[in-house]
Amino acid sequence: MYITVPYTKEDFSWTQWKAVNIQEQTEGAIAELARRVVAICAVPVAEKTFENTIYALDAAVAALHGVEAKIDFLMNVSPSPEVRAAAQKAVDTLQAKAVDLVSYNEELYVACKAYAAVAAGLDEPRQRLLDDTIRGYR
Repeated sequence: MYITVPYTKEDFSWTQWKAVNIQEQTEGAIAELARRVVAICAVPVAEKTFENTIYALDAAVAALHGVEAKIDFLMNVSPSPEVRAAAQKAVDTLQAKAVDLVSYNEELYVACKAYAAVAAGLDEPRQRLLDDTIRGYR
């Protein structure tokens, strides 16, 4: 049995974003990613868990990608040249910041490696996510 949750007009309010909204969402997503990365790195090595390290990183990146996907969609379908231009700039900015804050972040890499060194008994999906995360830093 499937339960259907109806969408509301609010669920699609992002389709009406203007250039200024795109800029605000971009800045907010980058700030949130940065906040989450700092929090992950701040966890002492002895207290690192899958949830506060690997899953937290995956959730942080997924949140950024959620915003990026909406903006990317607007970049490709908006009838407004201003919205398309703002969206293109935002997508470029989001991708560059993700590289800086995650992919090239040595402190974050060290935090992930510290957890990987003590990780034991993970089920298959968690182990795969851990392995993929570490592999992404190579």
